[in-house]
Amino acid sequence: MKSGNTLWSYISKYRYKSVFFQYFTLTILCIAVPFMVYNFILYQSSSTILKNEIENASMHSMINLSSTLDILLTQPIKLSQNLLYYEDIQTFLTLEERQTEQKYFRLYKNVGQLLRDYVTNSDCIDSMYLYNRHQNYIISNLTAGDTT
Repeated sequence: MKSGNTLWSYISKYRYKSVFFQYFTLTILCIAVPFMVYNFILYQSSSTILKNEIENASMHSMINLSSTLDILLTQPIKLSQNLLYYEDIQTFLTLEERQTEQKYFRLYKNVGQLLRDYVTNSDCIDSMYLYNRHQNYIISNLTAGDTT
């Protein structure tokens, strides 16, 4: 046998013309290509669904955070509006000069106690201050009753 007529050269030369090879290749292609297309479509739809779910979850989280912040920010406004209904606070805010009489010391103490009560009952307020600009005097829940 010549080197060009070896069995290997015969197989390599005629293998693509073989019926077995053609059927085998056709069978593999008929099975593999649909699976690859199916996997690609499944991957695309899964990634789209996953992205939508992540967007929806983050949107709901932002809505919940927004409503929580709205509640936290409106609570001090409502609290300050409620404080204005107390007669002692109205009296303190309308005093023109700082008073030294005993009834005004009691007034300062009562206002401070009201502030302490509101701070104690509130979850998000640590301290409260009332400022009387005519007297240049501040009462807080921490220094209520001090006349210095």
